[in-house]
Order: sequence, then structure tokens, then C-alpha cells
Amino acid sequence: YINKFMFMNDLKLKEQIKEFLKKRNNLADIDELLIDELVFNLLLLRDAKQAVEENGIIALGRFGKKMSTELYVYQKISLQVRELFINLGIPPRERMKLKLEAMEKQVDEFDKIFN
Repeated sequence: YINKFMFMNDLKLKEQIKEFLKKRNNLADIDELLIDELVFNLLLLRDAKQAVEENGIIALGRFGKKMSTELYVYQKISLQVRELFINLGIPPRERMKLKLEAMEKQVDEFDKIFN
């Protein structure tokens, strides 16, 4: 059930991104692939963030302390998400706006389901 809830929010985020690009006359057919990749990577980023929160940022290695694998993965995915936003022509201020709108809608959907 949670996966269905997350999938619905991801579809909304995908539509928000497409609508943003349409308003700026900047949506091409090829962008569909980039948008799908962006939404998928945002899902991965969410999971990676949770893993960092659960396991921490430092791990013990053969030669002492090192960066945790979870943090390394989180950083790599973050860079990929940033690159995809740039490739789609979405500047940082608009990225934040899209994130906030998605979060507001997520809370609304959550309230609808559990109230």
C-alpha cells in the first residue's frame, strides 16, 4: 500500500515537471526519458537518505574510519539528480519550488488516506 502511495506522488511530480517545462516552452519528446530518470533517481535518493539516517555517515574500515557506503551512494545519486535537473533546464530556485509543492501534496494525500 505504501508503494502505491509513493507511486501516485511520483506520477504527480512527473506531471509537475512536465507542466513546468511546458509553461516555458522547453518540453521536448526526448525529455520524457530524462524526466523518468529524474523521478526514479529521486526515489533512490529518498531511500539512500533513509539509509544514511539509519546507519550513519562513518563506517569502520580495514584501516580505521571511513565514509559509509550509504553516504557515498547518497552523494552519487545527489549529483545525478542535480545533473538531470540541469539537463532539463530547471534552475535551483524552481527545483526547490517543485520539491515544496510535491511535499505539500504528499502531506495532503497522506491526510486523505489516514484521516
